[in-house]
This record gives sequence, C-alpha cells and structure tokens, in this order.
Amino acid sequence: QVSTAVGGEITVASIESGGPGWRTILTSGGGEGFAGVYVLDVTEAAITDDKLLFEKSGGAWGHVHGRPRVGRIGNSPGNSSWTLFSGNGYHTAPGHPTALMLVDLATGNQTVLSLPGVTGGLSAPVLLDSNADDSVDFVFAGDANGDLWMFLIDPRNPAGSVAGRIYRGDPQRPVVHAPAIARHPQEPGYLVVF
Repeated sequence: QVSTAVGGEITVASIESGGPGWRTILTSGGGEGFAGVYVLDVTEAAITDDKLLFEKSGGAWGHVHGRPRVGRIGNSPGNSSWTLFSGNGYHTAPGHPTALMLVDLATGNQTVLSLPGVTGGLSAPVLLDSNADDSVDFVFAGDANGDLWMFLIDPRNPAGSVAGRIYRGDPQRPVVHAPAIARHPQEPGYLVVF
C-alpha cells in the first residue's frame, strides 16, 4: 500500500472573527495527499486535535499544491467577508475544470468562478487591493494551458465576479506557480510577473 502525504504550501493569516477580536487560521491544499483544501483555527497555542474548521473537496477541487491566499471581500459594515482564495488545483481526470475557488471563512460557503471551456486546473493566486481599502479588487492566476487570468472581484456579489484572459500561453509551458505583483516603476499601475 502506497501512502501519499499532504503536501500543499501553508498560509497563516489573522482574520476578524465576527465577534470581539481576531483569530489566526492556517490553511493549505492537500497536494498529492488529497484533492482540496483545509482550514485550521490555530489562535490558541495549545496542542489539541479539534482545530479543524472545515475541509473542502470534491466537485471542481483538484490537487492544490500552491499557497491559498486570505483576504477580505468588501469593506462596508455588514457587507464584508474574510475569504480563502485558491486555484482549484490539478487533476488527471479528463475535463477537469479550471476555476478560482472562494470560501467564506465565517460560514464555509463556497463560490466557484469557473472559466468556461477551459480545463486542466488553476494555479495558486495572488491578490491585489488596488485602492488601499483593505478589500481584494483583483486576483491573478495561471492555468495548466500556460495562460494568465485576471478576476475582477465584485464586492457585493462575489459569484458575479468577472474573469478575463490577459495572456495566452503555450500548453507545453503551464503556469503552475502563483504570479507576483509589483508597482510599475515608471507608469501608473502594476506589473504581473509569472
């Protein structure tokens, strides 16, 4: 019997808990171990076996190797949510979709932003708050076909967010790592490096 370890990259982030104070979460993909992601509450340092908040798998989830990201969608009272952003990961199944996965960290509710007609899976994303309001405005991620995608996040209705391909690549050179973002050195705006 062959055993495969959980091997995704780890993210640790502080989020508003919905009540007084903040809490610290740890999230990671399953890597080769399983298709999906998990979230632990690691606010308290005590070693216990009940830190799992939730696990997401099945459906569009594939093997997530890259680091999930955590950010806030929306910034007005009563209309903001701390969210896990992850590419859906890779799978050998034919027709495996390519999607950005959004998981509300307070409820565990999931939104799937699928790219119609695109298969193979989405890499780890990078988040951009373009107007310094502590809310995610754009998400960038690559796919198994070598393309780079930009998602414009709708703060009032995340399921209505819009995606567009901003670079058409080569399937022989898939984009499997998260892009990086830097301010343009001479012009207004940003550079996306991948």
